[in-house]
Amino acid sequence: MHAPCWGWTAVRSSPDNNRKTGCPGKVNLEYDFTMRLFAYGTLQFPDVLSAVTGCHLEGDRAVLDDYACYLVRGKTYPGITPEHEASVEGVVYTGVGEAHFRKLDRFEGELYERVRVCLTDSEGNPLQAWTYVIRDALCDQLTRTPWNKKDFELEHLPAFLKKCRAGEPA
Repeated sequence: MHAPCWGWTAVRSSPDNNRKTGCPGKVNLEYDFTMRLFAYGTLQFPDVLSAVTGCHLEGDRAVLDDYACYLVRGKTYPGITPEHEASVEGVVYTGVGEAHFRKLDRFEGELYERVRVCLTDSEGNPLQAWTYVIRDALCDQLTRTPWNKKDFELEHLPAFLKKCRAGEPA
């Protein structure tokens, strides 16, 4: 079990961070979870994230407790849903701005909704971030087959990335 999220974690953006991300238009404001994205599926791959958002974002390993990650029916990508005593490994990206989230919202489509979650970073610290979960009304679209990142990378990533770069639906 990971540490509970007791409150907001604030981080200050700096000009150095702006140069590191390569993302134009990032403002130097104090921000909280609105600037973090927890990715558990295809967006863990930097090339996919870059194809969707148009820039490179810094990420670190993280774990989301009480959720499970399963294949979406008939697709090669996953979705997550609340599940007691389960956990999902992924990447938490920082420096995600509203323009990026608008692109991510379009990419994720109607199957998912963006929600605020509490997760644990690689150092054991609690963080709040946004992530995309399967909408309650569409949870029948999830199989009970766990999604496997390595299998996706070996069998589906090149074709998936090609569609992302072309702006096609996955």
